[in-house]
Amino acid sequence: MIRLENVSKTFTDSNKEVHAVNNVSLTINDGDIFGIIGFSGAGKSTLVRCINLLEKPTDGKVFVDDAEITALSGKELRKARKKIGMIFQHFNLMPSRTIFGNVAYPLRGSGLSKEEIKAIIPHRDPMLLVDTVEEMEAGDHIVASSTIYGGTFNLISVTMKKMGIEATFVDPLCTEEELNAAFQPNTKVVFGETIANPALTVLDIEKFAKAAHAHGVPLMVDNTFPTPVNCRPFEWGADIVTHSTTKYMDGHGAVLGGAIVDGGKFDWMAHAEKFPGLCTPDESYHGITYAERFGKEGAFITKATAQLMRDLGSIPSPHNAFLLGIGLETLFLRVQRHCENAQKVAEFLEENEKVAWVNYPGLPSNKGFALAQKYMPHGTSGVVSFGVKGGREAATRFMDHLELAAIVTHVADARTCVLHPASTTHRQLTDEQLDAAGVGPDLIRLSVGIEYVDDIIADLRQALEQA
Repeated sequence: MIRLENVSKTFTDSNKEVHAVNNVSLTINDGDIFGIIGFSGAGKSTLVRCINLLEKPTDGKVFVDDAEITALSGKELRKARKKIGMIFQHFNLMPSRTIFGNVAYPLRGSGLSKEEIKAIIPHRDPMLLVDTVEEMEAGDHIVASSTIYGGTFNLISVTMKKMGIEATFVDPLCTEEELNAAFQPNTKVVFGETIANPALTVLDIEKFAKAAHAHGVPLMVDNTFPTPVNCRPFEWGADIVTHSTTKYMDGHGAVLGGAIVDGGKFDWMAHAEKFPGLCTPDESYHGITYAERFGKEGAFITKATAQLMRDLGSIPSPHNAFLLGIGLETLFLRVQRHCENAQKVAEFLEENEKVAWVNYPGLPSNKGFALAQKYMPHGTSGVVSFGVKGGREAATRFMDHLELAAIVTHVADARTCVLHPASTTHRQLTDEQLDAAGVGPDLIRLSVGIEYVDDIIADLRQALEQA
């Protein structure tokens, strides 16, 4: 145990007096994970200063197991450090996490509590699902929606399979009986997207949450397309929410990133046999049992932070976090404009004789309309998918004649972007997998931007006339 009593510490930095701490009193129990967010430079110098703070405070007293630290010999001090497990975490010394956390706090207006905002971990996009399935290992099983993004589908069906993790994909519109039949004794998690990319299928969050909890596993949902502005999955039973911050949260295609948000409601100890990583001692952290020490409110996210971020290095650079923070400041305004524009574009396409079909959850004719109204009554996203009459060849001619819209693989950008998924993002899938994912060869994914909507529609009209 370490106890600080009215401790102050002053450094001289660049010929200036810096007050690192001022009159601090706190107790750190044996085995606690403890970090100090240091100066903007962070790194090794901050770590040295943290240790120096404890050993040689300017004012106040520091006690180790009731013995004042200044009275300990060097050998006793080293032994005390090892016993207590003082860990100055790399993740707490990284300014990127602080930058993101400070800007993310306004998300509380979108259904996240202050406590949930603290449970956000920013990290690089490719590690998103790997980070969040931290409790899975060879021999485990995952149930996932079949209409998830092509890259995620490939991650689960190919890459994770090579790691010994099996998966069963289910139609998100399946019955409760069909969904429950997909579970196995070794199932560890259920995964889906609130709005699938690019199929735009709306996930029945309550149905999937009910099934997941009946089998003693958490429901994890990717809420990238609706964002917290339009959809609040925790209110409908989801346990863990992920975001690709590369999309609407950044909003400008400037940086790659992702976020995990732990709802803190899943009772890991009630299903301890399924989750030994959270419910048994972690020898790499002084025997901490995360579910006991941090409870259901903090077990998952603490392990993801302390272990996954440490071992896999899945954190953004400070500059990327800064750019993401700029994007988050206008998220509410942009999402509203994206949805308004997309609704008008979808209505235009639905009435155009050159268009074979239109898929947008905001249209009353859409099969997901009722679910969209239930979970996202104020709007879904800015993404519309449709097919041009004439199939693949006509779709190609349509894209060739676009002038305002950019043909890029990116989506959820301030600009209007268009893509043919079957030949790009989903090209690794077979025809059967494309059908299962709801991605036909004629499908065009249109990410409606925040430009003047009449200009967007005019560009689509002239391109359709030449398709």
